[in-house]
Amino acid sequence: MKKFLWLITAVLILFVGCFIDANCVDFQNLLRDKFSFSVKTQQTKTN
Repeated sequence: MKKFLWLITAVLILFVGCFIDANCVDFQNLLRDKFSFSVKTQQTKTN
């Protein structure tokens, strides 16, 4: 459970950092590495 909370916290920090920095590309690349299955699902819906 702690590991799950830590993961959510890390994602939130990166997500907020995406707005503070303009490095959304790095954020998307990180998501693609860590959560490639969900990114593929979103890309399928978008196309």
